[in-house]
Amino acid sequence: MMVALEGLWHDNCVLDPVMLGQTIADIAQAHFRVYVVYCSNAIYQNRKLNQLTSVLRLALWLSFCIELIDE
Repeated sequence: MMVALEGLWHDNCVLDPVMLGQTIADIAQAHFRVYVVYCSNAIYQNRKLNQLTSVLRLALWLSFCIELIDE
């Protein structure tokens, strides 16, 4: 997307709103399916992120406890 927008900017540093809108629409249409898949997996990604965050918190807490015991 950025390459296409940069191309518009190189053609004319004053971006034409119609061309800009058309370029964004073309890119969105060509790559919309990828975004749909990404969004449909977002719940699973968030669930996994929460699990990993919880494990990290537990690991940090255990590490802290071990340091206290060792002192």
